[in-house]
Order: sequence, then structure tokens, then C-alpha cells
Amino acid sequence: MSIEEATKIFQELQHAYRVLINPHERNWYDNHRDQLLQYDRDASAEDGSIMFDHYTRDSAFKGYNDHQKGFFAVYSAAFQHIVDLEEIEEGLPKFGNVTDELGSVQDFYVKWMSFSTKRSFSWMNIYSTTEVTTRIFRRAAEKENKRRRERAKKNYNQKVRELVKFVRKRDSRILEFEQEKASQRESQRTFKAQRNLAKKAAYEQAKISFQRQQLEAWERNHVDSSAGEPEKTGSEQYLNGALPDWVQYPDDAQLSCVVCDKTFNTDKQLRNHLYSKKHGEIVAMMKLDGHLDNLVSTKIGIDDLQTRFSPFNVIDETKMPDQVGEQDNFLEKTMSPVSSDEKMVDTKEKRLARELRAAEKRRERKEQRKLEKRQERNVLTHLERSQSTK
Repeated sequence: MSIEEATKIFQELQHAYRVLINPHERNWYDNHRDQLLQYDRDASAEDGSIMFDHYTRDSAFKGYNDHQKGFFAVYSAAFQHIVDLEEIEEGLPKFGNVTDELGSVQDFYVKWMSFSTKRSFSWMNIYSTTEVTTRIFRRAAEKENKRRRERAKKNYNQKVRELVKFVRKRDSRILEFEQEKASQRESQRTFKAQRNLAKKAAYEQAKISFQRQQLEAWERNHVDSSAGEPEKTGSEQYLNGALPDWVQYPDDAQLSCVVCDKTFNTDKQLRNHLYSKKHGEIVAMMKLDGHLDNLVSTKIGIDDLQTRFSPFNVIDETKMPDQVGEQDNFLEKTMSPVSSDEKMVDTKEKRLARELRAAEKRRERKEQRKLEKRQERNVLTHLERSQSTK
């Protein structure tokens, strides 16, 4: 077996494999199998049109060159034959050769994929309208002839477009371009993936460094030192100091840290947790203020934290009788009648106090927003510096 014969057989095997793995081409082959097996390439169509079955087989050409039996010579002649049958001077580009630029090749396939014949297909008429005498029969004959012509045109256009698809899949100019394009896409995908990984790693490193700085700053500001610790008031005195003996918790009370989502049985456990390193790390990550009043929430079934720590909740009369008497005197004083002027003054003072508290809260929220923005800018600056150094 010669090299040319082996090459021809190999091309036929390649074509058969592509047909089998492509559902569309496999379906087309199954529908035209008998025609392909009984095909005679020397036969000619009565209408003088191109023999599409011959040109949609890999055996129609030999090699990708400009020789007489080469790919470009064979299909240049085939498409030129189609143009000659259309009897048009312009509108459809030529197939070209192996040295054509990519722009002209793409223009060829774009225009030929939308091919629509201008031929009349008058040879498809089966009735001669001149021989029909009555108008009714003549209209029926014209309608049937038109239907057959339109069907033949549609079939012809479809065959030409299928030929264009067949040629495009085997055009070495397109294959080289698609391989180069696929290689570029793969390179871009790899580059983007590496760049995203580098960005993510740099961001994580900057984030860890920033959090470490915040944690160190928080630890410096919250050192558990009795000498340097400021005097605390309100609920912090009860949390950070010893609670009075005559103050008892309700049975359904529960101490908890909402930041860490933990509960405690005693106030001592809660105080130890608030000054633990793990609690401080969580507070620093959440960008919260270290103030105890903003970190502690007491879950109880009665009133809020102030009511819970109030000396009027539950009193052990056996331990502190003097305190009980003082509380009774205080209640009697508070229950005594007051004048309307005193009530008005008291109402104005309460309203003013509420307004002051609201203004203070607004100021705190504004400062908190500024702090968060400043911290965010610091993170971005640190990230940009780390990237620039690399």
C-alpha cells in the first residue's frame, strides 16, 4: 500500500469518526446512507447543479494545498460553480487559498452561511399552465408549481449551508486561528487565576497583620491593673467589683456575653471572661469598643440590666434589716404628694436629659463610623503597600 492510499484511508476513518461522535452529522448520515452507498460520482444532475454528496466527504480532496486535488483547489472550484449557477456578478466572496488573511476568510464564511439562492427552479414545475383552460384549474396548477419550487429552493439553500459548515470544520486557516485563540484564552484564564490567588493571599496577610495590630492596641488599653484602672460607675461597679450581700439574683436570671455567645453561672466567671485574651480577640475582629457596657447583655425574664442590679429587686431581710428600713423610708418619701410646679420642672428635666442622651448617642455613632472608615482605609493602604513592595 502506498503512502497516498494509506493517507486516503486514514482521512476516511477520521471522517467516519467525526460523523459518529457528532449527533447532527450522525443523523444526517443515517438519513442519506443509501444514497451515499449507491452514489456514482460521474452522474450529473438534471438541473446542472453541484453534486453536494461528493463534496461533503473527506475523500473529495487530498491534502491541504493548492494542487488540483488539494483542499483549496477543490472547494474553490465548488463554490465558484455555485456562483456561476446563480448568474450574479458580485455579492459572494471567493474561497481563496492557504495564504489568505484571517479577515477575508471570516468574511467568506459569514456571507456564505447566510446564502440564499436567486435561481427560479422553474424546472421543478410539473404542470403547464398554458394548457389549462379553466381559471380554477390554472390557479391550482400554479399553486402546486410554486409549492414545489419553494421546497426545492429551501432544500438547495440548506445543502449549500451544510457544505459551508463541512468545509469550515476542515479549513486549516480556521483551525489554526481557533487553536491560537484557545491558547490565548487558556493563558488569560491562568493569569487571572494566579493574579486572584496573589490578591487573596496579600489581602489575608494584610488582614491578619491589621487584626494583630488592633489586638495589641486593645490589650495595651485594657491591661488589668488596679493602679491604672479608672474608676467605674453604674453597672461596671457591680460587674468589676464585689456585689452587696443583700442583693440577690432572681432564680431565672442568666449572665451572658452576647459577643462570644456564652453564658455564666456567677458574676466572677463573667468578669474573668471579659478580661480573657480570647474575648479580646473577638472584640478586635468585630471592631467593637472595649467598654464593658457595650459588650455585656444580661438575659433575664424580668426587666433590663439596671432593674436587675437595682437594690429593690430581692432583699434578704434576715441579713440586712437596716437597709430594709432605709428602703421603706425612701418609698414613703417618693410616694408623698408633690406640687404641679415641681412635676412640670421634673418633666422638663427628664426631657432635657433624654435629649442630651440622644445627642450623646448620635455623637458616639458618628465617631464609630469615622473609626470604621479609618480602619478600612488603613487596611487598603496596607494592602497596596504590600503589593507595591512585591
